[in-house]
Amino acid sequence: MPDEHAIAAQRAMLHVNWVFGFVTLFVPKRLVDEEIGDALELMAKHFRYSRLLWPIYVKLASTVFWMAINAIRYLFASFKASMAEASRKAE
Repeated sequence: MPDEHAIAAQRAMLHVNWVFGFVTLFVPKRLVDEEIGDALELMAKHFRYSRLLWPIYVKLASTVFWMAINAIRYLFASFKASMAEASRKAE
């Protein structure tokens, strides 16, 4: 029979996978690969050395926050580049 920590860790990772799966619908693939990969790596490392679950949820929240910030930056940069290109074509 699995111990309580393993069951809680599985449940936490189900939450993490659900949230990351939802976020990937709105964020460019490059950011998803980079940010989520790093977060999952740190979470796996955390589970090897600690039984606490709250750091997993803090990492999840911070990753989603920074992915949103970076996605907005990415969109603004793309918009700025397309406006500059349209401006050059108009001249």
